[in-house]
Amino acid sequence: MGFRISYVAAALPLERLAGTMGLTLGPSLSDMPADDRPWGAQLASGTALVLLWDMKAPDTHGAALASLSAEADVHAAVLSETTMFAEARCWSGGQRAWRVWHEGDGDDPYHLATEGTLPDDFAQIRDGAMAEQREEAAAGEEVDCIFEIPVTLIENRIGFRYDDALEPDAVEGIWQLQR
Repeated sequence: MGFRISYVAAALPLERLAGTMGLTLGPSLSDMPADDRPWGAQLASGTALVLLWDMKAPDTHGAALASLSAEADVHAAVLSETTMFAEARCWSGGQRAWRVWHEGDGDDPYHLATEGTLPDDFAQIRDGAMAEQREEAAAGEEVDCIFEIPVTLIENRIGFRYDDALEPDAVEGIWQLQR
């Protein structure tokens, strides 16, 4: 089936980030939920993370997240493994700073679009994924390495990757979130 999620992160208290998105902290959890409950974590790095099984959350809360970015940069990812769509966004200083997205379900397996002033590591990440995509295609493999570009951009900024478990020493707490 594959993930169809979005997550948002900022170097703020989790209560502040979740509240901006109309969410409150519910029961404390011992680990990341394995079901489709929304959850949030306060990472040991000081970054708050909100994960929703809703791909529209960054659009729904875009104005509020832009406003919140006056306090701290806000990063968001939108991912659909079922359609191989991946997007990374950053708001900073009250406005969107950059956006990178890949639509892998079309005719162009190398599709990649960008807006804004991209992070310094973007070119290296892009070039590596493009080279890997070419190598795999030459070997007759049907893979989507370009999907990894937005995923890696966000991971490098917030220290979280959607398909990896949070290690106990990397998190101060995990909570179920409620609307």
